[in-house]
Amino acid sequence: KGTDCHACPLSSSDLPHGLQRGVASRPLPPLGVLPAVNVEKPLMRPVVWLGPVFEPTGYADEVRGMVAALEAKRLPVSLRSSSLAASGFRETLAPDHLTALTRCIERPVPGSFIQVQHATIDSFVPAHDESVYSVGRSMFETDGLPSHWVAGANVLDELWVTGDFNAQTFRDAGVRVPMHVIPGGIDSE
Repeated sequence: KGTDCHACPLSSSDLPHGLQRGVASRPLPPLGVLPAVNVEKPLMRPVVWLGPVFEPTGYADEVRGMVAALEAKRLPVSLRSSSLAASGFRETLAPDHLTALTRCIERPVPGSFIQVQHATIDSFVPAHDESVYSVGRSMFETDGLPSHWVAGANVLDELWVTGDFNAQTFRDAGVRVPMHVIPGGIDSE
């Protein structure tokens, strides 16, 4: 592993680089106190998570799981869907899970925030003007990467991948931003 690629299990109390207090490649405005944040944990910037939500795909399942886990830990996330909802899909979710996701979707977008895009890199959009740090979460199950994905990844402040295989193939393809290995979780319930 390179020095800028770290294994960071989502269940760990250590947050990936972009979610750590005061970390950014651009100047940050002063930190403010967020409502409903557990004060026993270090304060962090507000997060806006963009990705597919209400569709039966692996990316959407991972978005729902990660956002719900952060919400359960009282780390509020503003969730924005990057795709249309699949007809009837909301009804397949447990009511408490749907309530948590709806709360995240309805949460206002704060003035300045960390932007997390969670999808294939070719569907990422430029960082929002109010974004102070831009994170991508993606994966690719082959040993190469399309050149436009490399370009899209290199405009991010950092990239989260699912395993060492992706860290190596992304790096070999030319991705030069800091990268973190964050394995996908398993919902045992």
